[in-house]
Amino acid sequence: MKPLTRILLAALLLCCPSLHAADAMKSWTTDDGLSGMVVTKIFKDSDKFVWLGVSNHLDCLDGVYIRHYPLWQGERLNMSYVNDIVQRADGVLFVGTGEGLWRLDRSCDEMKSIGMFDGICINALACAGDTLYVGTTNGLIRVDGDRFEEHVSLMPDARVGSAANVINDVFCGTDGRVWLATACGLAFYSSGGGTVAMVGI
Repeated sequence: MKPLTRILLAALLLCCPSLHAADAMKSWTTDDGLSGMVVTKIFKDSDKFVWLGVSNHLDCLDGVYIRHYPLWQGERLNMSYVNDIVQRADGVLFVGTGEGLWRLDRSCDEMKSIGMFDGICINALACAGDTLYVGTTNGLIRVDGDRFEEHVSLMPDARVGSAANVINDVFCGTDGRVWLATACGLAFYSSGGGTVAMVGI
């Protein structure tokens, strides 16, 4: 490096200390207002709020405050960790746990359990438009809009209890396919064909 370049670089670093300062790290605990110490999921919504799956609660960091959303199932607090958080195109927020599915009811600012999913272990959530895809330990569930009672259940393997039906993650591709990470490999769902197929590798 030429001497003049070194002098200019040193002057720049002296004038702008933020260019060489290490990034500061801040941790939040229950002392700072979190609902619990175990954070299992982080999600940023379309309003730029950060949502944390914290034990059996959902916490929202709005830039100023931490708001708490307990996950109630009737009179009982959900006892499973938050496995996934997703937001549909219309802004509705969903949370999946080992015991069911919740949605944020903005009219009362509370998480509401979707009763028909109580007791279902939900590993992953994904959205394409107004369609919600729910990856469970027993296949994929597709819900169009708010028609939860008319949901479609799909299994990569017709054998009940097959490890191929354990959906660990869901990804909506731009080609209309919904990709599934299963306990037995990769699968995809195509709404055109209406079936789930394992990918041969």
